[in-house]
Amino acid sequence: MNMNPLKSESQPRSPRFSLKGRGSKAKLGIVVILIIILAIAALPAYLQGSWSSFSIAGLKLPVWEVKAPWQEPFPVKNLGQIRKIRDRGIEVPGWETLENGKLKIGGHDWSGQILGQSDRRDVTLFLFPQTDPKLQPGVEWVDLDGFFKWKVDSQRPLNFSVAAGEMKAKVRANLSLARESRRSPFGIPQTVAVIEWYAWEQGGDYSHSYWFWLDQRAQLKQKRVPWIAVALRIPVDPKSTLDSVQSDAEALAKIVQVSLMQNVFSNQN
Repeated sequence: MNMNPLKSESQPRSPRFSLKGRGSKAKLGIVVILIIILAIAALPAYLQGSWSSFSIAGLKLPVWEVKAPWQEPFPVKNLGQIRKIRDRGIEVPGWETLENGKLKIGGHDWSGQILGQSDRRDVTLFLFPQTDPKLQPGVEWVDLDGFFKWKVDSQRPLNFSVAAGEMKAKVRANLSLARESRRSPFGIPQTVAVIEWYAWEQGGDYSHSYWFWLDQRAQLKQKRVPWIAVALRIPVDPKSTLDSVQSDAEALAKIVQVSLMQNVFSNQN
């Protein structure tokens, strides 16, 4: 007697559902997308090449030599000035730097500054500067979340514009309201407002992919887009909301962005 509950001779078999054809189409679509991404990434290298020649049996033939930016990337403007941030931080007008030093976050060296004003709680500014022409942003926010054990309650985009002399910049940052546990480096549970963005000379954005496309376009002109990861940690009242903290957080973010534009990105090494 057949006792297998998964097999019944009395019931008709239903047609099997096959993913074979669908899987093949999906794989083909992935391959096409990867080819497009590789072509876009290689476009700056191709356009920045130059004509050369090689000889076969005494006959000179033209050839287009492609310059690969991942092998010989274009120089980054003021990279030496940007690197110094890890050791000395930056000047934040209207705020006093109470303490400054390097922090190991996610296996990388960050600059940490404790900023103070007489009538406000101390604020912490974290900066991770580009240190190599090949270095790209990517996991900075994940590293900070793991370092501080932040539990995000709410968040929203924070858009602001600044001007520094003739330079103007639009920034899209991320504003979060988070709780810290006793496992955080400060050891005391606190409610904090956190602002994060990648800053560059003419703007900034929370998404590293936005910087990537800007940098690719700049390479078409044999230029680069230097970047610095910025995070502000602002202790707030536990009953605070995003609406109640946004004004003060935005004001401080603007000061930091202007300071980077004037004193880092525009300064000569």
